[in-house]
Amino acid sequence: MTAFIATELAGEIADRVYSGLSSIPGGWQIDTSFGNGGEATSDNGGYVYALKSLDPNNDRRILAFSGTEVSLTNLKDLFADVTDIGSEQFSQLRNAVNHWLAQELVAGRQVELVGHSLGGALVQWAINDTNMRDENAGNNLASVLEIARTLPDPITGLPNTGYQINSSQLHFTTFNAPGITHVLGGSSPTTDRTSVVVGEHHVVIGQPPLAQGDLVHLLGGLHVGGMGTQLLAHQVDFESFLDGFFTHTITKPEYWTSPVVTYTPPQLDVAMAQSFARHYSQLGNTDGTVEGNAEAAFRLTLYGSSLGTALSVEFYAKQAEAAAHLAGLQFDRDVFADTLALPGDGINRALDMLTRAAEAAGQDVVQLQGLVSTALISVVERIEGAAVAVGTFIQDRLVPWFTDVAQGIGNAVLNRLQDVPGTLFNLGRTLSFAELNPFATAYA
Repeated sequence: MTAFIATELAGEIADRVYSGLSSIPGGWQIDTSFGNGGEATSDNGGYVYALKSLDPNNDRRILAFSGTEVSLTNLKDLFADVTDIGSEQFSQLRNAVNHWLAQELVAGRQVELVGHSLGGALVQWAINDTNMRDENAGNNLASVLEIARTLPDPITGLPNTGYQINSSQLHFTTFNAPGITHVLGGSSPTTDRTSVVVGEHHVVIGQPPLAQGDLVHLLGGLHVGGMGTQLLAHQVDFESFLDGFFTHTITKPEYWTSPVVTYTPPQLDVAMAQSFARHYSQLGNTDGTVEGNAEAAFRLTLYGSSLGTALSVEFYAKQAEAAAHLAGLQFDRDVFADTLALPGDGINRALDMLTRAAEAAGQDVVQLQGLVSTALISVVERIEGAAVAVGTFIQDRLVPWFTDVAQGIGNAVLNRLQDVPGTLFNLGRTLSFAELNPFATAYA
């Protein structure tokens, strides 16, 4: 169904709610019938306020959630346990939220629920079926439906024990929010579902994927919502790599007017999501061990590929192919990420791990090298101003990897390298990008 407010206004409110009652959009006011003077808080970072229009003829209401603000440096701490993601915060907000929602629905008003980041996770907890319409009197949970049936009907003045929630009165909009499906029991949870409320989850993606755009939406499993709910991916054309690195913020309204593209987010299971959150900031140039943006991109792309995550579109098809190949190898991804994060030769040591895993699986190591090298080169080539870094990476990282393997395998590999059109490999001298890339492309 259609949102009750424009996406731009929803984004503005999702931003303003971080500042509490002191920041209200024009044309709106605090609805003091909600919580404690219009707001409610949890002791672990959850916050929500309610708005109503200044126009007496406008009956719409807005419930805006904020969670703990997320940055790249605290990502691994906040999402160290992806089996919670807002659950505990919402449990402390539930009483205020559910009584107010029941009140507004019985009064016949339309309610838009809004949130960014963990605030978007809180929205999903609010619209979840258990919270909206659970009727189990023995679980000590007062759902919106149960509360609504105790409130006086606006016409009869008596409680309507047969009251049912009208889904057309509810809609939600989230921005760069994590999913909550892992908390509910898996990618297709049988323990719970969300069927009453429809809405839109907006996320930012960039080029190259994983190295640019939002990452928080990859955590927590699938996003929830009733039938017709959409995941809208806004592809932003960032001016520089740095501009697009970890674009989780809600403060850039231009993100939400960027073109929406077809997008299927790489789904991480619980173990992978925990690993992803725990290691990502190490690899993203936040702890002093990564020397510059291009190197961060190489590490992040290699790490994402090791998890089997990729976006197989346009010029990222090679990265997707490498990711699919690496996903089938047996090696410890946590150890791999820790190795990647080491200063100096961390990438070289991580590449050696891939070699050993491929050899143990009886796979063609040279083909693996071609896949991985082409994936890394094709992604980082897209970073403006990274040409020098790409050349350095090839000379200092990929060339030693190729030559070590070639010398270990012997003349068969040397002959194979020399068969590649336009390439003349001499392991006694430095290889150039022009020589390495045709080989990687030919055998990828």
